Amino acid sequence: MYVNSNNYIRKIDELGRIVIPKEVRNKLKIQDNESILISLDNNRINISKYSYLNNYNKFINELCNQLTEIYKLEIVITDREKTIFSNLTKKTNNEYTTDIIIDSTIIGQIIIYDQSNNDLSKLSKLISRIITIFLTTSQSN
Repeated sequence: MYVNSNNYIRKIDELGRIVIPKEVRNKLKIQDNESILISLDNNRINISKYSYLNNYNKFINELCNQLTEIYKLEIVITDREKTIFSNLTKKTNNEYTTDIIIDSTIIGQIIIYDQSNNDLSKLSKLISRIITIFLTTSQSN
C-alpha cells in the first residue's frame, strides 16, 4: 500500500518478513541477495543499505597504502555507491578494473592506474580476492 513518495505501509507475514517496495529498492539500487542493515532507535526500526567495504575501511586503507608503497600504483576502491579509498592523482590509459564479489553479488570495484606498460590485471584480481577473503572470514567470526 502506497501512502506518499516516502512512506509505504506493509504487513508483516507469519514469519516476520516484510517486503521492501520495488520503488524503494530501485531508488537505493538494492539488488537481490544484497545485505541491508536493520537497527533500532527507541521505538523505530531503521533499514539502510549495508556496505561491506565501508565497514572495513581501516583494513582497505592499510592494504592499499602498502600496495602503493611497494608497487607505486594509483588505486581506487569503491563500493557500489561511493569511493572507499583513492590515492589517484591522475588517470592514465593503463586502467585495470576488477569487481569485488561476495555471495555472487558485486559489492564494489578495484581500479588500478599505472603509467608503466605492465599488465596489472592479475594484481587487480589478487587484491579483489584478498579483500573478499578478509571480508568473508571477518563476518564468520
